Amino acid sequence: MLEQKDFIVVPFMEIKSRFGLHIQDYSSDLFLSNNPTDEAVYPDPATNTFAVYEGDTTMDELDLTILGYGLEQPQNRAILVIGNLHINHHINMYGTDVGYPICLYVTGNLTAENVVMSSLSDIVVRGNIEIIKDFYAINTDCGYIACGGNFNAMNAYVESFSLTVQSTLNVPNFYYHVNLSRNDIDASLDELSISIHQLGSSKPVACGESGIKYFDLMEDIENGDLDFDHMDQSETDKINALYRENFVFKPQFYSKHNEFDLSNIAYKEILKGENIFA
Repeated sequence: MLEQKDFIVVPFMEIKSRFGLHIQDYSSDLFLSNNPTDEAVYPDPATNTFAVYEGDTTMDELDLTILGYGLEQPQNRAILVIGNLHINHHINMYGTDVGYPICLYVTGNLTAENVVMSSLSDIVVRGNIEIIKDFYAINTDCGYIACGGNFNAMNAYVESFSLTVQSTLNVPNFYYHVNLSRNDIDASLDELSISIHQLGSSKPVACGESGIKYFDLMEDIENGDLDFDHMDQSETDKINALYRENFVFKPQFYSKHNEFDLSNIAYKEILKGENIFA
């Protein structure tokens, strides 16, 4: 069993010839959305390197938002595990301030306690994904979650992320975001770039606003069809109660106006092992 220190640094251009691994296999739907050879993304793609683990690997935690693993350039925050990867605690890919894509590619199975990810982050797992607690993915500029097997978690919140699960999604509490101004509430999961072969125990729940489950009046509120200026206090209280009843997360993560701020501290609480879901 390999440990966190047991990697070798390999240029991306050499991965296919050295390991027989075609990472950008678009026909399989298991690929990095941020192509390591794309000159529009990287100033010098030829310098892109991966930290490669040749075999089953165990780590205490994995933080790809910081430099490390022998990768001296910020554009090289990429890990390839040829085998299974087990993380005792969390995976942090919440890289809003990274400036370059960060990615994790696992040829076997991935297990972890919690996962948080955001802008320019890719997770590709050819086998199963097993998350003991929470999977939290928000606010991407260009990111992708791809699973070649089963995807299991207790809670999952996915906003503006493409997701592919080629076998069964087993997530009792699975929330995804829709854009009401585009009438996304009437769109299928596939139309929202969420491709799931089989739902299993999951019953996906749409959120019409960040962190708030869709309810019937939400579209009228979004479209400005309700005249709040002429509502009495009891009517306003009823609407506020509707919002609170549909919080995905615990009340302390919302403003007094019932807004969930995607840039707030919620993801940090997940990294501490705290449960943020309602």
